[in-house]
Amino acid sequence: MIKPDQIVFPTSKAGFDPSLLSGDFSAVSISFGWDKTYELAKVPFEVRHPELIGAGLWLRLIRLDSPGDAPPLSLPGFNAFTMNSGRGFFATFPKFPTPGTWMMIATAGANWGCFVLDRPVKSS
Repeated sequence: MIKPDQIVFPTSKAGFDPSLLSGDFSAVSISFGWDKTYELAKVPFEVRHPELIGAGLWLRLIRLDSPGDAPPLSLPGFNAFTMNSGRGFFATFPKFPTPGTWMMIATAGANWGCFVLDRPVKSS
């Protein structure tokens, strides 16, 4: 779980890895605040099996704390990039329409992962 006040993970130092791992995905860092309302998040994904990404990354966002407020969203077709290490990498900017607790399910071909995050409200 990412707490709303923990908007950006700290940088890696002394062996500490700030990545979130789930299934075949590593979310290198997750940050909100890329727009005025905090709806837009930056989520760079690495995949464990880049050779099995199929047609690209699909994200499904499901509101957990009050599902009636926002329908599930499917975000298809993020393009794959290659990092220096040769690992598969997706640069994504999913939009979370309302504050609250969200489940983000990521699939890319045979790769699968699931993350639960709290979309914060911008403090005044």
